Amino acid sequence: MKMKYLWHIIFSVMMAAVPAYSADKSIKNEAELSYLETGGNTETVMFKAKNALTWAINDKVNMAWFVAGLYGESDNTKIAVTH
Repeated sequence: MKMKYLWHIIFSVMMAAVPAYSADKSIKNEAELSYLETGGNTETVMFKAKNALTWAINDKVNMAWFVAGLYGESDNTKIAVTH
C-alpha cells in the first residue's frame, strides 16, 4: 500500500473531525478509522476511513458532508479500493 495515500486519508479524517465551531450545538460530526492486518495462509491488509458531518445553518438550511475510503490488499494484490 502506498503510504502517501494512507497519510492523506488519516489527515483528512482528523481535520474533518475537529470542526471550527466545536461549541456550536448545530454541528454534529462522526469519524471512523479502522485498520486490519492478518497473517497465515494469506497476508491481508485493510484500511478504512469515513467521516460524516452535518451542520444546521438555520431552521431551513442544513449542510451535510460524507466522505469514505476503503483500501484492501492481499498477497500484494489490490482486493478493494473505494473512494
